[in-house]
Amino acid sequence: MLKLQSAHQYLDIYAWRAECMAQDGVSTCKDFEQGLPDLRRAGDEPVALGRVDTAEGTHLVFLAADLKSCVAVL
Repeated sequence: MLKLQSAHQYLDIYAWRAECMAQDGVSTCKDFEQGLPDLRRAGDEPVALGRVDTAEGTHLVFLAADLKSCVAVL
């Protein structure tokens, strides 16, 4: 079963995570710089969260509720 949450809920979590990483001196990947504004623009739109593992690392993919378009990547 597909679980949807508002993009805003995810934004709160990942913006906080990026802030904590910055305070600890850990640099975030380029995806955070591009993905967080995309999540912010999505507002209360319901999104699905997926994960893609590559040789370079893991990326979180936020998809529109119909699963036909990508909202953001972190």
